[in-house]
Amino acid sequence: MSGNPETYSKGTEDLLLQRTRPRPIPAEYDRSAEGIPPGPILVGAGLRMKVTGVENDYLTCSQLDAAGLTIATGVKVAKPPELRHDKDWYESVVSINTIDEQTMQANSSTISEIWFVKPPYIVDQTEIVAVAAPAALGLIVDEVALTLIDANVAGRAWSIPE
Repeated sequence: MSGNPETYSKGTEDLLLQRTRPRPIPAEYDRSAEGIPPGPILVGAGLRMKVTGVENDYLTCSQLDAAGLTIATGVKVAKPPELRHDKDWYESVVSINTIDEQTMQANSSTISEIWFVKPPYIVDQTEIVAVAAPAALGLIVDEVALTLIDANVAGRAWSIPE
C-alpha cells in the first residue's frame, strides 16, 4: 500500500494496536544473568498519590497520607513506559502524533490509528500508587531526573475508540 496510511476503526482485522508489541527490554534493565527477571524492578512501599496534572510522559501529583490528606504537592511521577508518547517503545509504530496528553495517533507504514489511555487519568480524582525505580527512568523534567513511576495498578493501557 502506498500513499497516505489508511485509518482503521475497531473491528478491522489488521489493527495496529493488536499487532504492536513493546520493543525488547533495554540492556540497562536486563539483569537476567543475576537471576532477576528483565525489566525495571520496582522497589519500596508504594506512595499514595492523587493526579493533579497529566503530561505526555509523566504525571504531576499530590502525595497523600493514609487518611487522604495532602502531605506534598508538585511530585513528578513517570508514566509507565507503555503509556508514554514514545514511538521507539513499539515495534510496528514508525511515528506518532500527540493529540493530547492521553491521546495519540500511532502510525505504521500502512495503518494509522487513534490510541487513548483507558481508563483515563482524571485530574484531581484519579489516585495512583507511585513506587521508586532503582534504575534511571530516562525522564528528565525541569532538569531533574524522575525516580518515581506509576505502578499502574489500575491496568491502564492504550485502547482504540469503540
